[in-house]
Amino acid sequence: MVILSYVLQTVSTLLCISALLIKGKNMNLIQIILFSGNVVGGVGYLFAGPTGINAAVSCILAGVQSLINYSFQSRNKPIPKWLIAIHALSLIVLNIAVSGITLPCMFAIISAMFFVLSIVQSSGRMFRVWTFFNNVTWITYDLVAETYSGLIIHVTMFVFTLVGMILHDRKKKEKTAE
Repeated sequence: MVILSYVLQTVSTLLCISALLIKGKNMNLIQIILFSGNVVGGVGYLFAGPTGINAAVSCILAGVQSLINYSFQSRNKPIPKWLIAIHALSLIVLNIAVSGITLPCMFAIISAMFFVLSIVQSSGRMFRVWTFFNNVTWITYDLVAETYSGLIIHVTMFVFTLVGMILHDRKKKEKTAE
């Protein structure tokens, strides 16, 4: 089962990397990929055994949140502020219920808030900006909690967030005639 967990985590990571590399304002596609990546990742954590339950539930909840946001964005409707608050509150309650109030839990909650901010954006550029902060916070969590296997995934996601920003989001200087 551990090998299946690693395979699913790898597929999840590849899906999330592909979301980071989508150009422009196609948040509908980003939301669908995030839904898929988070659900696959959540199932992967379930196969990791009892230690993966918190991560599994968090990932599946994040996937559902992406799907809900997709339902609004695909109809060109803004995501209601009350729904954003429910997204945030559900992740806070989940993390505190499972982990208690600890330093690693605080980093997990901060990261979850950055995730919520990333999935309510209307452009790939702002999605990547908030994902950048999400990744930095998860890397900090991994170092504080000494979860080095998670560090591999989060550093990889950080690198591809930067790649997406460089490829799609930086301002290109106009060529001037000399």
